[in-house]
Amino acid sequence: MYQKGRYTGSPFRQVISPKPPIPKRFALSPSPCARLERSRRLSATMPTVFDVAAYILQQRGTMTTWKLQKLVYYSQAWSLVWDDNALFPEEIQAWDNGPVVPVLYAEHRGKFRVSGLDKGDPSALNSVQKETVDAVLRDYGNKTSQWLSDLTHAEGPWKNARKSLIRSPRITEESLFNYYSISEPNDYPFISDLSGSPNTETQEALNRIGTEKGCTYYENVNDLMQALCE
Repeated sequence: MYQKGRYTGSPFRQVISPKPPIPKRFALSPSPCARLERSRRLSATMPTVFDVAAYILQQRGTMTTWKLQKLVYYSQAWSLVWDDNALFPEEIQAWDNGPVVPVLYAEHRGKFRVSGLDKGDPSALNSVQKETVDAVLRDYGNKTSQWLSDLTHAEGPWKNARKSLIRSPRITEESLFNYYSISEPNDYPFISDLSGSPNTETQEALNRIGTEKGCTYYENVNDLMQALCE
């Protein structure tokens, strides 16, 4: 899937669907060998979520704590997809307002904005990990806290975790990888709009994807996006 945003008819807001960017770090999808090489370059010592948050604040400056949580979340998700490695070991939970890392929340609790943390060392990230976070910041860093929160609410990992009867259920690394790994930029580059009638190229792609999913075809992009999110 190329884009996953709120489709028309979203239960969260009846508005025009935003077009969330998919961070692009490779001109072409990396080969298995390239993925393996990147994995080997990763440090044996994993940064903490505080290190990642400190690096984000170092690069982007003061921001709301809620935005910081979402950027940390997406950094973790894309690290799992691009590098086959978690960026940090701390648990992510599905809270009412979106994905949250509880230990990070405990650190900034009571604050609306933060410019730095008492914990965390940006230099703990190696070059590969910084490249991953930088790619996320390029495409998500200029979005508002609410925009990012709405986006996470429309995506599978948060929605599926919230189906649990457990309070503050965990969003697993497996769910992040499984969901975002079908979001590689080169998978369906012709799907560029979540509204309106698809052009011929897009319709052909919808037919092909529909066949792969066991359906005849999807009439429009919104139907496809909803099906892939299920």
